[in-house]
Amino acid sequence: MRELARRRIRPASFPGLTPSCWYTNLTTYTGIVYHNLYPGIDCIYRDTDGHMKREFVVAPGANPSAIGIHYEGATGISVDTDGTLIITTPTGIQTNPHRSASR
Repeated sequence: MRELARRRIRPASFPGLTPSCWYTNLTTYTGIVYHNLYPGIDCIYRDTDGHMKREFVVAPGANPSAIGIHYEGATGISVDTDGTLIITTPTGIQTNPHRSASR
């Protein structure tokens, strides 16, 4: 695993009432990369406009069908004509717009 760029913001977390459990001046990053999560496939998680996005980078010759994703509670999954992932759940429809990456 490798971190992407560091953020200037240094947040704090104060869970509970015990100061020994508090954390200050935390280091945060714009994202992380899991190298070779699947053979020849890296997974990048990054913050995009306040939302966590997942991206797979498939090396030449790697098998993209090795990628497996499970959506807990989903009652239906489909892909729109523009590449948008549509996940149907009991609470409504979630979408994940397709974004082409130039590499």
